[in-house]
Amino acid sequence: MSASASRLLLALASTILVGAAATAIASPAAAAPVAVPKISFLYPAPHGTIFDRVCKAWIKQDTNPADVTELLARKAEFEAAWATTGREYMRLALAAAGRPFPYSEMQATLSVCAPDSMAFPLIIRMNDFLASNREYYVHDFALLAFHEVMHHYAQAIEAKSAIFAKYAAEPFSIRAHIHVVAFERYVLERTGRTEQLAKLRDYYTGRDVDHYRRAWEIVDKETVAAVVADAGIQP
Repeated sequence: MSASASRLLLALASTILVGAAATAIASPAAAAPVAVPKISFLYPAPHGTIFDRVCKAWIKQDTNPADVTELLARKAEFEAAWATTGREYMRLALAAAGRPFPYSEMQATLSVCAPDSMAFPLIIRMNDFLASNREYYVHDFALLAFHEVMHHYAQAIEAKSAIFAKYAAEPFSIRAHIHVVAFERYVLERTGRTEQLAKLRDYYTGRDVDHYRRAWEIVDKETVAAVVADAGIQP
């Protein structure tokens, strides 16, 4: 075989491999089934969590009794939202990256006292979804829970992530959100939630909080597909 023919075959093979990788990202449903972790949401009746009950003593903030009552009454509603939409987000994200989630089960504590949601420990601030909230909030429950859970997925590969290393000069709070923001964008795109995606973009890029705005910019630069693929490396 001539040298020119060999080069042609190598180029063709490279094109096929790149195309196959892109197809795998674009069509995760065709991939092998993935195990979606079981997430249990905790908010025990009749008074909620100890954290919420001693909120004033711990962080000098009053807990609204009406919020506690409403959350207890609507807990099943939020669990149902996760069981449908949230689990679908997880299935799509894990299939696209091609890496198992680090845990088979997790517990997430719901709160009407926490100043914010967080991944470590896993706490979901519920105030924005209750009747007492009068301000617009871009996340719904399923997307917010997905956001915090996916921090655990992203954290597992930080030490080997090429993208995490590439932006080593950025503050950790920004780097820790790159993959999570990419996955949010990916699942909203895949499920056709274009209006919610546009609102999420405006919310993140318009905030004074640098880690959301800058993470969105980095995902724009690297592309959603590249960041999702980077998250698939084995820890």
